[in-house]
Amino acid sequence: EAFDLSWPKGGLTQKQFNELSNLAFIERRENIILLGPSGLGKTHLMTALGQKACLNGYTAYFISCLDLLERLQRSRDQGRLKNKLTWFGKPHVLLIDEVGYENLNSEQAALFFQLINTRYERGSIILTSNKTFGKWGEIMADDAVATATLDRLLHHSHVVSLKGDSYRMKDRMKIGAVGF
Repeated sequence: EAFDLSWPKGGLTQKQFNELSNLAFIERRENIILLGPSGLGKTHLMTALGQKACLNGYTAYFISCLDLLERLQRSRDQGRLKNKLTWFGKPHVLLIDEVGYENLNSEQAALFFQLINTRYERGSIILTSNKTFGKWGEIMADDAVATATLDRLLHHSHVVSLKGDSYRMKDRMKIGAVGF
């Protein structure tokens, strides 16, 4: 509730903020995708929604995209991928941070798709990314996998595309030490 909606220069209105905060997206098994450059509060908003979900009786699990992929790869190597995908399918809402901060190889992209497909219409996902959807083919090293992944992610989703300057750098920008 204390998030400063005036900091991002667009992308999230008070009405949208209130709609997401009521958590109805969880019951409808909808996704939230938070896009934009670093420092605009994507992870902050995601974790706040996750915490609010927990306080309201839902289950939530937070993980970075790279940690998620490492766990899926390790499970696959141990012959337990199906079990791990089932495990990641259990929380009401899965919070995936930093999708696109590093490009995925084709194996990682396929595992990410399998996770998204496992949760499709069964549970909500909130994810953050600094890349627009047009760049997901590059992120995933395969346009077909990126298209199939986005098809499922976006089918029932709220997309919030934040714009503006980094909140972390606001004091440095005031004195002219940093200019983006």
